[in-house]
Parts: sequence; structure tokens; C-alpha cells
Amino acid sequence: MKAAVCEAFAKPLAVKDVPEPSVGPGEVLIRMKGCGVCHSDLHLVDGDWKDWGTPLPIIPGPADSAPRAGPARRCCARPRGPPG
Repeated sequence: MKAAVCEAFAKPLAVKDVPEPSVGPGEVLIRMKGCGVCHSDLHLVDGDWKDWGTPLPIIPGPADSAPRAGPARRCCARPRGPPG
């Protein structure tokens, strides 16, 4: 899959092929349909938090919208439909 990776602070992000994450117990895999940029991501990429021990490389985000693409072995998500 493609990801915008922060490899160095205050530098442009690098679009790279990265391994697709695996699904573990109690987790749900989602397929991204869109992704925005959170202002916190801008602080991260600009290096404003580098003294906090932010590890590099890092993939910023997400501020996303996506449907579920793969269920976990056991999932506690609420079924679709109105609450109640």
C-alpha cells in the first residue's frame, strides 16, 4: 500500500510502498477511501514535537473516512442500524 512517510522533520513527505498491516485479535482492518490532514500532523511533520521523542520514520494521521474491509476474529463493534 502507499503511505506518505515523514522521514525527516521539516522536509517533504515521501510517498512510499509500505507493508499492509495485519489484523490482530480485537482489531478491524479498514480500506481508506479518503484522508485529510489534521493540524497536529503539521506540527509533527514540522518537527515541533521532535524533543518529545517522536520516532522516525513515522506515517502521520489519520483523519480519515473509510468502510470496514476486514473483520477481526472477534469484534465488539455495534451492528449497523439505528442506535438502541
